[in-house]
Amino acid sequence: MKQAEKPYLLVAKNAPLRASSDDSSAEVRALVLGEELEVVEGPRQNAAAPEVQLHCIASKDGTQGWITAQSSKAVNASPSKAMYICKSVIAMTDVFDLTKCKILKKVAVGETLQVVGAPDGQHDQKRDINRLRFRSMKDGQEGWVSLKGNQGTVYLEVSTSHYVVESAVTLRTESQEGSEALRQLEVGEAVEVVEPPVENQPAPKMIIYVRAVSDGKCGWIIFSSGTPPPVKPKR
Repeated sequence: MKQAEKPYLLVAKNAPLRASSDDSSAEVRALVLGEELEVVEGPRQNAAAPEVQLHCIASKDGTQGWITAQSSKAVNASPSKAMYICKSVIAMTDVFDLTKCKILKKVAVGETLQVVGAPDGQHDQKRDINRLRFRSMKDGQEGWVSLKGNQGTVYLEVSTSHYVVESAVTLRTESQEGSEALRQLEVGEAVEVVEPPVENQPAPKMIIYVRAVSDGKCGWIIFSSGTPPPVKPKR
């Protein structure tokens, strides 16, 4: 059986040869107009991960703005299951035992606390209450706080609207990338969303893995779907 001929392309316009199928990857070298390339893999469509924008309030200082929680390149913030919101003023103490503790601070209504100890905390048998060790996202103070009183008063509730920053990200005035920066959010900071996340699906990219005939260099050609490609078939 006759072996199928390998397809070849010619460079039609200036473009980089990339180390991977990610368009932010390192450049192997620049392609030269008119040079010949052997197709190793592709062309095929490479769908980008959705971009997620959050309208949120930083728990540390109350600054309100927008962040990119997820882009095609990284996850900057993820939903948290370890954040609690204060519903009624309650004391934060230095130790678990209420008979031997001292008060470190009063936790204010609306303040955000992050669990830093065992997620289920400890149970005070005598008072029939659960107490967990927390860190205040406002001032960094750590200590023990009761979730409920023994008369049913709810002091803390698990938050369903908080994200934790995983990679330093800019808090902006608007949802659009490049809008005015308010400040940089640090890893570990918490933000509370004020409206549902906004998800945008970027246009897919076309990718081709090629080998340059002139020097044997291999890499990826990446271009937007629906735009003129930087290569054309060799005839």
